[in-house]
Amino acid sequence: MKFVAFLRSMKFGIILLILVMACSLAGSLVPQDRADSWYMENYPNNMGNLVVGLGINRLFSTWYFVTLIGLLSINLLFCTIIRFGRIAKTRDSLISSMKNMTNGKNISNEEAIELKNMFAEKKYKSSEANDVIVYSKNSLGFYGSFVVHLGLLLILVFGGLVLKMSTVIDYNVNPSETITLEDGTLLTLESFRIEDETGRTEYASIINVSTPSAQSSIQREIKVNHPFTHRSHKYYQHSYGISGSITATNIKTGGWDTFYLTERSFLSGEGGRGIWYEALFPAYVIDDDGHITPLVMQTFIYPDPVYYVLVADGGGRTARFMLPGDSVQIGDVEFTFNAPAYFSGIRVKEVPHPFLELLFASFILIIIGFWLCFFHLPTLVGIGKDKYKTAGSNDGVQLEIEAFLKANKETSTQC
Repeated sequence: MKFVAFLRSMKFGIILLILVMACSLAGSLVPQDRADSWYMENYPNNMGNLVVGLGINRLFSTWYFVTLIGLLSINLLFCTIIRFGRIAKTRDSLISSMKNMTNGKNISNEEAIELKNMFAEKKYKSSEANDVIVYSKNSLGFYGSFVVHLGLLLILVFGGLVLKMSTVIDYNVNPSETITLEDGTLLTLESFRIEDETGRTEYASIINVSTPSAQSSIQREIKVNHPFTHRSHKYYQHSYGISGSITATNIKTGGWDTFYLTERSFLSGEGGRGIWYEALFPAYVIDDDGHITPLVMQTFIYPDPVYYVLVADGGGRTARFMLPGDSVQIGDVEFTFNAPAYFSGIRVKEVPHPFLELLFASFILIIIGFWLCFFHLPTLVGIGKDKYKTAGSNDGVQLEIEAFLKANKETSTQC
């Protein structure tokens, strides 16, 4: 029993709450779910090893954070159940005490009748026992603190379910490309930019999201720290990169298609002939003999891009450097090398229904609980033949009664 008493104690609850807040602060300051190497590179000395070793890089799914949330949930569950029982007993006890006028304030029989009429006009609920009428109002206010505790408990439960059941997938999407998400939702990248109109760095994508049945679609712009939420998905501007762009055109039919390439790929024409895309370099130099030498740089800015490809034309493979605007024809297919294209890295987070809605409802429940605590104060007034008494959280009703009785006396004196 002592262990159970400790689990439901306010002291234990406060300790758990402080620890949860400290972990949440750490998880907010340290970027989550990056590759381990990222923390090694961006945190000095051995801080990267410490972050990864303690699991701070994935803090909200660590065993110790989940344990803290579980213990806090148990603490709130005990507190909520016990508080509900205490509130019900307190309410019943107050109503019973109203029927005993021993310690009530003396009034005349006429004043008692006038008070009864006043509370009846104010639409107070009434019950009668032992020649005493008990008037009550805002009885739900007794349960304000219970509703707050219940809301906190539900936030922990549904918040944990949202974290546990949410899926996060990163997609690299090229301009005008449409991809299909796991639930059938269609995501189209209309455009992507890395600068705004003034030349200031700004990573932003304009996306179009369509329902699986394509019955409705919506277009929005997403930026870093400005995600877009639609139905059960949340779309983040997560990263970006650059890809080679090659257009293949069938000379006979006029049909064409553009391919965006970020890794070694083979674009085939006829009879196994085509080109191997090997690499894209950001810049190059040309020597006196006209030979191209690509420059290797760690950058996303490609001032003078050059493609390195292998041309397979039936007689083996020939290495060639191709500049944007160059073309090579293999059979009936012409391959044109375009300017490199930026692709957008879009992170899609999916929260299955109805857990996110239930989480929002839990926050609303807490607001309702606070409103009951502070603005829906319970009031009880017992009126006998020559006495009255008040109880509840609304002290103003006592002042209201005294003012009412004083006004009646003054009116009687004047008459």
